[in-house]
Amino acid sequence: MMLGIILGGWFFKENMFNLLIFLVFLSILTAILTTKMITETLILNTRLGKNNMNSKNVFKSYKAIIGDYRFILFTLGGIMLMSIEFQRDNYIAVRLTQDFSPISLVSNNISLSIDGFRMLSILTVVNMLFIILFTSVVSKYVNQFREKKCI
Repeated sequence: MMLGIILGGWFFKENMFNLLIFLVFLSILTAILTTKMITETLILNTRLGKNNMNSKNVFKSYKAIIGDYRFILFTLGGIMLMSIEFQRDNYIAVRLTQDFSPISLVSNNISLSIDGFRMLSILTVVNMLFIILFTSVVSKYVNQFREKKCI
């Protein structure tokens, strides 16, 4: 995933059509591999003449959930929070592409230009590395403690 983020951010501006063609090719390859290589392991246990999953039973089971206003408020709050979280990445991407001044790095006759698209991919990779690093550190720290049974 990290490789895709790096390549996408690095080649987006100049080679967007090539990236889209590559993405279509990978999607087709993934679909072919999924249908050919993965087999179903679920064994269905069905009784003849009896179908418990009709629309009437489904709506009956949701009636209790819809009646619980606290759960509905909790779900709506979660949806609103996640919509803000997803828009944050779009906001950062737009601001970086519009307001970020390109940086040129030159070292030993190698020139490297970092614009807003490339900076976004760099920030995403750094963020992912921090998450991986700190998750492992925190999990090692938390594993020191024993779980207490709460009854």
